[in-house]
Amino acid sequence: MGNKYENPFLKEVIARLDFATPLAEVKEHVPQSIAKRVLSSFPISEPKQYFARELQISPAETKEKKTEGTHWFFHGREKDKTLCLSTDFLWINYKKYQNFEVLHNDFLTAAASLFEADSDLQVSRFGLRYINDIQLPGNDVFVWNEYLADSLLASFDIPDEKEKICRAFNNLTLNFGDMIIAFHYGVFNPDFPALVRKKAFILDYDGYYQGLMGLDEIKLKLGGFHEKIEHLFEGHVKDSLRQKMGLLADAAR
Repeated sequence: MGNKYENPFLKEVIARLDFATPLAEVKEHVPQSIAKRVLSSFPISEPKQYFARELQISPAETKEKKTEGTHWFFHGREKDKTLCLSTDFLWINYKKYQNFEVLHNDFLTAAASLFEADSDLQVSRFGLRYINDIQLPGNDVFVWNEYLADSLLASFDIPDEKEKICRAFNNLTLNFGDMIIAFHYGVFNPDFPALVRKKAFILDYDGYYQGLMGLDEIKLKLGGFHEKIEHLFEGHVKDSLRQKMGLLADAAR
């Protein structure tokens, strides 16, 4: 188990399944067996129609392919978490993250209901993503040594005039065999190409696996992905930042 924080800097947490073949059961409506399980944690239903156009170009001709359908949105009572289901995917997005136990229960409850509705369902991709947006007061926008591992800050030392940096955002991809993590980190600066004015640092861990999976493998990967991302995060932050987040106890993050 990892550390638990009272006020983490998590901006967004996303768990997602992509289906190998369309889930026809939810094309026209969400079956009661699925809706009942989902509505227990996401009681606000808000379906939305979507329309898409795709140009298919070949030497002989150009065709336009039109598709339409419904994205079935379900929200938490405070709309701080959202589940979206379509014929092609399931995802859950948390704007206010409580802990891994809540995500684990929400996600696997919804996933299990889909496998029960369609015994032939297979998943082609599973992803778990934690986006930390660390914002602190102060004008020393490139001074993070007190809070973050020095290895994350190397790009700040490249220019002679550090104050001229308008973005220092890095990408690192790690292949662990049973999962890939795309790690995005640094000063993104939403005001780019203006100079950096706000003391903010992103730690974005995007873990995923591509390959056919059933429910049992998804259960194992969900816990394994969380454990690996948590391990990376804890290695990237220092005690001063843990204190700012309000370190509570040894428990699941």
